[in-house]
Amino acid sequence: MDFREWKTLTMARLVEYAQRYPDKRVAIESIATKLQYLKARDLAQFIFTLYMLSKDIREAAELIPSVDDVEKWLKSQEED
Repeated sequence: MDFREWKTLTMARLVEYAQRYPDKRVAIESIATKLQYLKARDLAQFIFTLYMLSKDIREAAELIPSVDDVEKWLKSQEED
C-alpha cells in the first residue's frame, strides 16, 4: 500500500470512529486534522498518536502502518 492509500483508508476509519465513539469525537477529529497534512517525514509522531488512541479505541491499533510500509515510504521520500 502506498502512503496516499494508507492516508485515505486511515481517514475513512477515523471518520467511522468519530461516529461510533461520540465521546471521543473531538480527539478523533484532531487526529484526523493532523492526518490531513501529514508528510512521510513526520510519521513518528503520528504513529505515536495512533498508539495512544488505541489505548482508548482498541481497533485503532489496526491503523498503525507496518514497519515495512514506513521504510518504503521514507525511502520513496528520499528519492523525491
